[in-house]
Amino acid sequence: MKNIWKKLVLFASLLCLLITSTMTYGSSQSVKAKTSGVEVATPSSPGTTTEKTTTEKSTEQTTEKKTETTTQAVQQGTGSTQEVTSEQETTEADPYKDYTQIHMEADSENRVEQVQGNLPTIWMIFYYNGKNGALQATDPHNVSMQFNGNEWTASELSQWKKTGYGIHYYVLLDTSGSVKGYFAELIDAINGLALKMEEADTLTLYTVGNASDTLTPVIVDATADQTAEIKEKLDALSANDERTYLNDGIVNLVKQIQTKNQSIEGDSFTGRDIIFVLSDGENDSNTGKTSEEVKSALKDANIPVYAFMNKNAQATNGNALEGIAASSSGEGIYVEDNDFSNSVETKINELQDAWIATFTNTDAQEGIGYTIGLKLILEDSQEIWNYAEKSVVFNKAQPDLEPPQVVSVVRSGDNSIDIKFSEFVLRADSVEAYRIVEDGVATDSSSSGRQATRLQCVSVSETGAHTDCTYRLTMNDTIYKGDYCIYFSGITDLQGNALAGDYHVSLTDAPEKQVEKESFFKQFWWIFLVIFLIILVVILLVVFHVIKKNKGIVVVDDKAVFAENTDVKQHIILEQQKSGQPISLYLYSNGKMIKKVDAGVQGSIIIGRSDLCDIFIDDVMMSRQHFAIEYDGESFYIQDLDTTNGTMLNGVKMTHKRRLEKNDRITAGSLDIVVRW
Repeated sequence: MKNIWKKLVLFASLLCLLITSTMTYGSSQSVKAKTSGVEVATPSSPGTTTEKTTTEKSTEQTTEKKTETTTQAVQQGTGSTQEVTSEQETTEADPYKDYTQIHMEADSENRVEQVQGNLPTIWMIFYYNGKNGALQATDPHNVSMQFNGNEWTASELSQWKKTGYGIHYYVLLDTSGSVKGYFAELIDAINGLALKMEEADTLTLYTVGNASDTLTPVIVDATADQTAEIKEKLDALSANDERTYLNDGIVNLVKQIQTKNQSIEGDSFTGRDIIFVLSDGENDSNTGKTSEEVKSALKDANIPVYAFMNKNAQATNGNALEGIAASSSGEGIYVEDNDFSNSVETKINELQDAWIATFTNTDAQEGIGYTIGLKLILEDSQEIWNYAEKSVVFNKAQPDLEPPQVVSVVRSGDNSIDIKFSEFVLRADSVEAYRIVEDGVATDSSSSGRQATRLQCVSVSETGAHTDCTYRLTMNDTIYKGDYCIYFSGITDLQGNALAGDYHVSLTDAPEKQVEKESFFKQFWWIFLVIFLIILVVILLVVFHVIKKNKGIVVVDDKAVFAENTDVKQHIILEQQKSGQPISLYLYSNGKMIKKVDAGVQGSIIIGRSDLCDIFIDDVMMSRQHFAIEYDGESFYIQDLDTTNGTMLNGVKMTHKRRLEKNDRITAGSLDIVVRW
């Protein structure tokens, strides 16, 4: 037993030694990165982080030359620094060549936060964690926007902290009695926000407490140089309210921000609107707006909410506020009672690490909801982030008073041309929108000796990328060398501005048209047409006369014959015994009764031209088995037997079995048959 314990103690000691050695070795490894890919951040206070590398190299890559540089890296959770060796590899394998296609899900470090638009310009703010390659602000074409099924590339790309744009912070401060224990910490967090603001940033603060105090303005559009005034107003606040009407506060604030933004004139970017909520996380939804109403308001507003909540509320109150924040592309953050300042400061630093891409999109229309997406691409055209989608409603647009123009017209084939417009246009895909005539030639041959060429457009298709605004017109004939005038009809831009004027183009790269003398037939084709029509009319008149003379055409034994040639023999033979239910058939030909047949129906009898029928009538216009009469014990019924010429009852052609009434008239072949019983 003692030996077993000794072995266990020895095994545990060796395991601890192995773990300690591994940790020591891992912490002593050098950080390999490109010198330009390391950013150093100096903390403003103890407990603040951090270093961030935009490109991380694998330690397994081979290098031929290495140049060592020293940078300062701040240890997370402390204020001390240490020396870190950064090795720049001058000759190395590309670490991203192994990626064929990388689809990254949006997370707290990799997501679309906001999309703003003053159409046709659209700005997209997003976060990218840099794990699969560095974005280059000098190459905005690595950023693409998916819009209405089409891809638009960015015209500008910048890191937020290098733009000089401002963030408009809107803070909702919980003043309910439940935050009294750490209310001073909430005030310190807001003071810290004011100290971290950049020159273009502003701060607006509202207290959220009892319904009567909802959205009481405490600070309005304060700037970074007003920290003393901000602190004075914050020190005067207290947490004495009974409830937190937080949902109402968010909805009302969103409406105020939207109204303010609508009043701002100009077409330039005016900054980001961000809502900070400092609360215990408990909101009495029975006394105000519901979570779903708040989410609906945030969806249309496109304003992110970052909610800083007491960690103790997480277990007792669920995630209602957290869900609201997440629905806005923001985030719910749970913090300790005494850690609000650090959490707010960390989030401010993250906001400065965002990227902003600018697009010009002539497809977008004001007041319409869209779902758009963002895609990031490495320099070797490999995707590193495939379309993180976001719903957007654009509420501002610059007036478009300029009509669209034709940029160019080029011949793209023997019978096709490409027309490029200056912007996205409507009805450009319609063949009726174009009429193309040879320029400088009369429309008839009387004045110039030849007739102008008219090209008919038979199909139109969009060619190239959607943003090229280019359409290919396919004509009904070869396009020859010459000058042409293109007449447009109904083509407008999204604002209804019509395409400006007609367009004259000289197609010099087309083949010469060979003028051939017209043949005799081409010159006098109309004479041959008149002769053909006369002959056709004469033939039709002769045929009509012959048919009329022979009393029309009838079908006998599946063959069409003249009615005059049919021999109606009225031999009538009754094969059925006069047993069963009695019935009388009165046969008429040309209005005269020719015979009466008395029969008895047991089940059914068949009448037709075949001598196998119960009643045989030798009428060539009647089918071999023409119709049947049935008796079900109460009534007589008649059924046509799929005959060629059909059976009529009281002048109506039969399509199914019908019940007979006394004196009903049956028409079969050339006879009328009246039934009585």
